[in-house]
Amino acid sequence: MRNIYNLYREPQDSNYKAIIDMTSKFASYFLVVIRYSVKMNKKAEIILNALRPFIESSNDCNEWPGTKLTNEFALVNVYNLNYKSLEIIKGSVSNLYDWLQPSLPEDICFLRADKSPFLVTISHEKDGYLELYQREYNELINTYPELGKLININS
Repeated sequence: MRNIYNLYREPQDSNYKAIIDMTSKFASYFLVVIRYSVKMNKKAEIILNALRPFIESSNDCNEWPGTKLTNEFALVNVYNLNYKSLEIIKGSVSNLYDWLQPSLPEDICFLRADKSPFLVTISHEKDGYLELYQREYNELINTYPELGKLININS
């Protein structure tokens, strides 16, 4: 059974890099969303081009972890998470909720090998959470104690 741990403060700077590093230990994939209703700028296009070699799938969807659209679809790109794609993610921004159009694709989410959510963001709402098994939570707290100060369990 997994518990939901809300991020009550946005991971920024060193905490952003730490949460991405920690996530990469458990996740095999990540996704980003391209909203058709919001035009992307040049930076977003550069990032998407850099991520192109790692694409696993690309589908029109009205739902992804943390979000369900009612009268709209968006493009959801799922990518393989590896050292090179991880470096692009860490080097693109310094705050977790900066994954927001038009500057970047939005709502970056990290998925386990079975594609279940690990880290979910809803960038335009500045909201995020982790879905963790107890052993994952324990490792997070032991390896990255500073991240433990950014989360609390959703009771």
